[in-house]
Amino acid sequence: PMLTLGVPGSGTTAGVIGAVSVVSGHIRGVTNTLLW
Repeated sequence: PMLTLGVPGSGTTAGVIGAVSVVSGHIRGVTNTLLW
């Protein structure tokens, strides 16, 4: 997932949305791990 942060156009709106979705995905994964 970290590789997606380095895609071209990371400064564009799409890049920002992609970065946010990746981060929220990590947070969700950590939360699920803690809940289990």
